[in-house]
Amino acid sequence: MSDLPSAIHPDILPLVDPEYVAIHNEHIAHRVPPHTIPWHPDIRKAPYIPGGSSVRPVGAVKDFELQNCKIRAFIPEGTAPPEGWPVLLYIHGGESD
Repeated sequence: MSDLPSAIHPDILPLVDPEYVAIHNEHIAHRVPPHTIPWHPDIRKAPYIPGGSSVRPVGAVKDFELQNCKIRAFIPEGTAPPEGWPVLLYIHGGESD
């Protein structure tokens, strides 16, 4: 196992896209996970998304209600590529209705 604090676990490494592994290793693997350190207001000064890019324009926002959750999709401007838009999924808890 790697001694990097946020390294991808070796059991799943073969399942992860190599392009993502390169980005993860460059921007995230060396970072101490913020949930493992005491909170301090200075954490807000850290980059929001390591390796992130500038804010992208959004062409549309759509909300979907599924059986057990709600999804908000931010759809880029322009025409989708033939294989469709790439997807980034953030999952977090929240209050239930």
